[in-house]
Amino acid sequence: MKKSLLHAVSVSAVALMLASCSGTSKILPATQLEGSWDIVQVGDEVLSPGQENSPFITFDLAQGRIWGNSGCNRMMGTFQTDSLQPGSLTFGAVATTRMACPNMEIENNILKALEAVRSFESVATDETDSLLAIALCDQKGKELLLLQQRPEIAAAADSTALEGAWAIRTVNGAALGETEKTPMLQFTLAEHRVHGNAGCNVINGTFELDPQNPSALTFGPMITTMMACQNMDAETAVLQALAQVQSFRVAGEMLYLCDASGSELLSLEKDPSLAE
Repeated sequence: MKKSLLHAVSVSAVALMLASCSGTSKILPATQLEGSWDIVQVGDEVLSPGQENSPFITFDLAQGRIWGNSGCNRMMGTFQTDSLQPGSLTFGAVATTRMACPNMEIENNILKALEAVRSFESVATDETDSLLAIALCDQKGKELLLLQQRPEIAAAADSTALEGAWAIRTVNGAALGETEKTPMLQFTLAEHRVHGNAGCNVINGTFELDPQNPSALTFGPMITTMMACQNMDAETAVLQALAQVQSFRVAGEMLYLCDASGSELLSLEKDPSLAE
């Protein structure tokens, strides 16, 4: 409780200092965006991190992708920076899940703000000018969102983090359409086996790790049931993607399965409720 209170005080101090993305702010290289950030202010409203469905955003520079929570729903999308214009930042269309929460105002404000972002700058509040927060601003330099770095929940390539059930969120960068069943994978490390559903049919198979390469991951041939469903395209895409997987990485509650070039094939979100 004490840690949360201190963090809240720190957030308030940063928020009170901010009025615009100019003056005392500092332009950063795009590499500083990498990682996960709590959204602690949207417009003039200060938010408290660490609560249920607290909004956050994670930047993956290698893939040019973001994911996180907008206050109620999970969100995912793309972003762009420009090496010729340091500090420039824009977001592509942000996709979200479709849950309803009692207060949707914060989420709506965050999504609207992301559409208008054109730049980012650091904000420091102490004499050493250490990076405490990043402000995302519109084309006029007005601060829209304030971000503070959050600790990573899991290492980038820790095979023990694979254990358990994961809901498949995207394939080849695109959100899955409606499917008969929830597409998911469940890893059992002790047996090197994977079980799940590709959207219609149950799938079972094996996977291999490489002790010499902590990020390496490959799947053996998948055995599936033979049901027919209305939307088989999503299932076909999932199975084809699994056959190409060569590596993985974990960031927070997200798992990314990638091909030989490191390009993302599937993104999955930890979901213990799917465990069988």
